[in-house]
Amino acid sequence: NVIPSITSVALTNPTSCLGNEGFITLNGLLPGQSYTVNYDKNGIPQPLLTIVANATGQVIIPSLTAGTYTNINCTANNCTSPNAAT
Repeated sequence: NVIPSITSVALTNPTSCLGNEGFITLNGLLPGQSYTVNYDKNGIPQPLLTIVANATGQVIIPSLTAGTYTNINCTANNCTSPNAAT
């Protein structure tokens, strides 16, 4: 099994203070692969998400509100990526 490698991260802020249309894009993953995504918001672990990478190898974490997001990583085939730089 190959360890997933997040090559870069792009952050898109919500358009309003209370909005939830922000998202985080993780780049460099295997297209079509299903990943379990782990992250913290403001130091609090968030529920795990299962997201399939799109055709360009991006995993997009949707519907995010304002906050500080850290410890972002993803798992596929029992291999976990190092935390992404944010």
